[in-house]
Amino acid sequence: MFSIFQGGPFVEVFTPQGKDPTEGWKMLGGKCVKRMYEKGVKGYVHHIGGPPGLKMQLPADERRGLGLKQPYLVFQVLLPLGQHVSLEVVVADAEGTRRRLLLSTSFTDVKTSPLHCQVPLPTPLVPTARWLNLVLDLPGLVHALFNAEFKSTEGVGVGATCRLRKIFTMRSPPIEHGVDRAVEDEAARIKGTGFGMDAGQTGGELGINGFGFGPGDASNGAGSRDNGAYGSAVPEPVPRAADFLPGVDRATLLLDPHKLMACRVALPRAYTGGERGSSREGRGVGEREAEDLGLG
Repeated sequence: MFSIFQGGPFVEVFTPQGKDPTEGWKMLGGKCVKRMYEKGVKGYVHHIGGPPGLKMQLPADERRGLGLKQPYLVFQVLLPLGQHVSLEVVVADAEGTRRRLLLSTSFTDVKTSPLHCQVPLPTPLVPTARWLNLVLDLPGLVHALFNAEFKSTEGVGVGATCRLRKIFTMRSPPIEHGVDRAVEDEAARIKGTGFGMDAGQTGGELGINGFGFGPGDASNGAGSRDNGAYGSAVPEPVPRAADFLPGVDRATLLLDPHKLMACRVALPRAYTGGERGSSREGRGVGEREAEDLGLG
């Protein structure tokens, strides 16, 4: 779907500008999206609100794919106080298999099946009442959650309730700022152990349960990579053409397995075939459970 040149610093997926910014998007649950002028960002944003289940999805036809190659996916969002937000990403791995990743502030545990995974967004990673460049490290997340190699992003979705400014991909990880200091320190400690800890172990100030991972992180020994065609893994500023205007209060956070572990999100063991283990109890989550979770 995105046949444009993708070798630059970023590729724009959604913007509030233009006559009909939601053209090509599918609105699930009614007209849940309204474009409004936001004084705080000095421009237009989209308000996504309503009961649970309302969301906007691209592409409208799930049989199609976006074909976005860059490894970092950015959501510029603001979460109102006391509300929940959900994000959905459909990725293709190196074998061409599509897998669905659901992230939400309403989830409490990681639950997985071979093709679906739900991941909590802890409060320290998604502050309320503040704009956020939430950057997903897709190679790292896909490897940690599915034991697979990220190839491309094929679909995105945003569900109530939040304000959305832009969605875009980046070829390199961002320079972060505004990250919770305790999370930052604990994530750095876990990262420094190489592959983190084995599932079931507990350690560190925040008491982390989880395991190490690999290909999205250019600093880890055997799991390291320079991102090859994706560009340098050296952090770069969010491109000026995509970032907020100067003076807008916002944070920039790279969501990777290290930070999830630093927030007590227990990741599953490496997938070796059959059922995956769930995040905390260590029990398998099969396809029937995935359907019960609304992931099927």
